[in-house]
Formats: sequence, structure tokens, C-alpha cells
Amino acid sequence: MTINLVLIPGALATADFWCHQERYFQGRMSIHHAPNFSDHSISAMAKEMINHLPEKFVLTGFSLGGYIALELMRYIPHRIEKLILINSSARAISQQARLERLRALHLINKGKFDFLIVIFNSSLIFSMD
Repeated sequence: MTINLVLIPGALATADFWCHQERYFQGRMSIHHAPNFSDHSISAMAKEMINHLPEKFVLTGFSLGGYIALELMRYIPHRIEKLILINSSARAISQQARLERLRALHLINKGKFDFLIVIFNSSLIFSMD
């Protein structure tokens, strides 16, 4: 039986985020990535994914991807065999996290988006090798 692994990256990340894991699981599982989303609400992103997913799968979400994964659990729990959340939570975000997000939005509005990308990418250096 083939195991289908669905990977949802966090905000500002693409499917490339999972390159180490994909290489590690190559030949052991069928890897599926989240589509490029056309909406900005977590609920809409989850709904957008449903028709692109295998019938049964293991679902992994990182950060924002974890929130989308939890939303998918609300809509199609019978299709999700296992759920893995990385750097995510089933709880609402803290006041500290809310303030950090507002700061990031402020920087983006001031044209400092590249600065945020550098910080984000430097925090993602990990591997399963």
C-alpha cells in the first residue's frame, strides 16, 4: 500500500521548503504538495485543497500550514490517516505572536519585505540527513 504524504508549508514558503524531507522519503511514500493558494483565509485555503488531495493521506503542516491542516481536519477527517503539526498549534495565537505579525505587516507596508524573507529563510536551515 502506498502512503500518501501531503505537505503544507508555512507563510512565505513554497514546496521547496520540504526538499530535504522529500529526498528522504523518496521511494517510500507518494509526496503531494499544497497548491499555490488563490485566497488568503485559512478556511478558503483548506477548501481549495480538498479536490487536489488523495483519498487517504498523512497530513503535515508547518506553521501556517498547520492551521490549514487543522481546518482540513474539520472538513475531511475521514480522509486524514495521521496529522503532523510542526511549529503550529491548535490554540489561538498569543498576544506576543499577534504583535510580531503586526510588526511584520508594518515592515512589509514600509517596503521591507526582503528583510523579512532573509530572516525567515535563515531560520529554516534543518535537514533529515
